[in-house]
Amino acid sequence: MGHPDGAHTHGHSGGGLGTVVLVIVIAALAAVAGAGLVAAGAWRLRSGRQDTARVLYRVTPAPPRASPLPSEPRPAIEAPREVHLHLYGVSAEEVAAAIRNRDNPR
Repeated sequence: MGHPDGAHTHGHSGGGLGTVVLVIVIAALAAVAGAGLVAAGAWRLRSGRQDTARVLYRVTPAPPRASPLPSEPRPAIEAPREVHLHLYGVSAEEVAAAIRNRDNPR
């Protein structure tokens, strides 16, 4: 059937919104791909020059020091320099007997 004014219709594509979304998605993918290429190029450039400017640090051991210990060993128990006794509750006779027998202990 025809239209009396002579106009005719074709299939409707749903408007220009789908085309706009498709263009935006393609532009975003192109930007991401471009950023990826730039990053890959920078990484290759960086990894290629890594060996040329490397600074190496070497740890050197400290020189040996003289030992603070004496060269001859000392006896484990030395003779006392002074004897200081507290004789509480001991009679004078017991003290005198102990002094007399100090070189001959029982």
